[in-house]
Amino acid sequence: MWGKWFKVGRVDVRWLRKSPSNRTSRCDLVWGHVVLPDEPRLQADTGHGPARKRGKGKQHEYLCQGCAERIYGLKPPSIVEEDQERLF
Repeated sequence: MWGKWFKVGRVDVRWLRKSPSNRTSRCDLVWGHVVLPDEPRLQADTGHGPARKRGKGKQHEYLCQGCAERIYGLKPPSIVEEDQERLF
């Protein structure tokens, strides 16, 4: 489920496991919400098509976990490691 696009209503969204650029960022909805590089974030399509640019080339909104739950009612998927079957 990580990185795969799905629809919530009419909005395309996907969960990212960590920052694609390995940097701390701020939530696009609430500037005071800080998202650390290794924290999950929700990427939402702006709904204005792929040609629309939002300052500095951004085409999508990145939301923190709190805003994703409040706005879309979504929580990040559980983190399952690739080699976890060896533990059992």
